[in-house]
Amino acid sequence: MALDEESKSNVSHLDDMKKLAEQGLLTAGYMVWRPDFESANFTEEELVDAACQLASSVDPSIEITVDELERRMTEKKEPVGTAISGILSYKRVYSGKGPEWGESLADIAHSDPGNRPAIEAFRKLARSQYADFDATLEHLVVGPEGFLVEKPETDGRRNK
Repeated sequence: MALDEESKSNVSHLDDMKKLAEQGLLTAGYMVWRPDFESANFTEEELVDAACQLASSVDPSIEITVDELERRMTEKKEPVGTAISGILSYKRVYSGKGPEWGESLADIAHSDPGNRPAIEAFRKLARSQYADFDATLEHLVVGPEGFLVEKPETDGRRNK
C-alpha cells in the first residue's frame, strides 16, 4: 500500500493504516511518498520531459518548461505532482496523469534506475512472493513509519 503524503484526502487513510498496523491487521506494511510519488522518485527535469511527452500526444506544439513548473509550485504552493496536473489541464491536456503518465515515468525509471525509492519498493514486492507468511508474522511487525521491523525482544526472547 502506498499513499502520497501531500494529499489532504490521504490523511485519514494514513491514520487508518497506522491503526490497522497497531492492531496487527496490516502485515505487509505501507509506504508514504513524501511529499508525493513524483518528487520522491524523479527530478523536475524528468517530470517535465514526461509531461511534454504526454502533451505532445494531444498537440506537438505544446511546451512545458522546468521554470513553468517551479513557478506554478511556488505561486500555488503545490507539490510537483499536483503542479504537473494543473499545467497539463491549463494546456488542455485533459487525459490527466493516467496510464500514459505512468508508462512515461516507468520508461524514465527503467532507463536510469539510479536511487529511486520506487525501484526499491518494487524489488521488495518481487522478493515478498517468496516470503514465509507465518515467519513474517512471528518475527516482524509494521513499525511507526510503515516498514516491517523486527518485533522487540522481551526477556532475551522475541515476542510470539
